[in-house]
Amino acid sequence: SKDVGAALAVFKQMQSISTVILEPENYVLLLASIAENGFFCSNSPPIERALDLGLNHESGPELFDELVSEMADDVLEISSASASRLHNALAIGFKERPENNLKEMHPLASMPISRQPAESNEVVACRISLDRSSGICPVTQAQQRLIVLEPSQRRQLHDDLLTLSREQFSKFAGKRDDETPERATEELGKFSDWLNERDGEPFTAILDGANIGYYMQSFDK
Repeated sequence: SKDVGAALAVFKQMQSISTVILEPENYVLLLASIAENGFFCSNSPPIERALDLGLNHESGPELFDELVSEMADDVLEISSASASRLHNALAIGFKERPENNLKEMHPLASMPISRQPAESNEVVACRISLDRSSGICPVTQAQQRLIVLEPSQRRQLHDDLLTLSREQFSKFAGKRDDETPERATEELGKFSDWLNERDGEPFTAILDGANIGYYMQSFDK
């Protein structure tokens, strides 16, 4: 409890510093550490100093909900590796519990999509395909947050990306005389226009060459 409490104290301190940006992996590391020690189980012992750190719960599923709600304010998604890490941590933490149905999986194995509705007292840690119209989880029937951009928000995002491309390209090119920041904006604008004007169904996937090259390399382990 002391080690987990100390980790939680460091995490809350990091949250309080405006210049510190917490990545999804930071949240997953904390959640996995707490999960492996069984503090998300019902009737688990309290984490030392949890209430003193400003949390409303000391342990149990309520603490998990509280921490994940905080994560949702900063993180839209976690990587497949992080999802597997969290799944295995919960499987370890709930290992001796009668309600546990989780089994540890290989860290490099992909998580299959689950569609089977869960039992009332079942521990759920899986990948799902969310109903895009209702936001309802097919496994738990829980209502998830839907993020839908209005046309004005889409335009603002488009313009912000063009501005960001100019700033990042300027840093990348440095003082090279043969490159200007406007080149990035022009090229990205051309690509955006091509996506909008092309015939056929809209694309549903993007292949990132760098990520494909790094696939299964486990650099985040």
